[in-house]
Amino acid sequence: LTGGGDVGLDIKTNPHHHQRDLVDTSLLRYASEHRFPVVGVCRGMQFLNRFEGGRLVETDDHVGVDHQISILATGESRIVNSYHRWAVDPAGLAASLKASAVDEWGYIESCSHRTLPWHAVMWHPERETQLHEEDHLLLSQLYGLASE
Repeated sequence: LTGGGDVGLDIKTNPHHHQRDLVDTSLLRYASEHRFPVVGVCRGMQFLNRFEGGRLVETDDHVGVDHQISILATGESRIVNSYHRWAVDPAGLAASLKASAVDEWGYIESCSHRTLPWHAVMWHPERETQLHEEDHLLLSQLYGLASE
């Protein structure tokens, strides 16, 4: 699920986003039924959270900035880019999703589905000049490309 634009929170004011939401809904239903891996980037993570019953909050400090995140499993931190107006706060994370990284404001920056091979991030790995080692590892593991 790609980034770009907002999740169609209101069909009347965002008809274009609503059409995209319909396509993304169909993709996630199919992926769920067949247990296909899914990667969500920015809007993709927002949509995945909404699809699973979560909520979004509006934020104005995440557009066009780099900021620090903390990886929950290791406690390590790294800098990521940010281009979004909507965020997932801990109370708004869908029950079927588990946070894997948070930012300095407490927003969820990365999450995984508890039972499906789905993972999402709020940053844009594709906007970097070189793919970060952790992003490369994540994609390799999700798609069965990691060496044993």
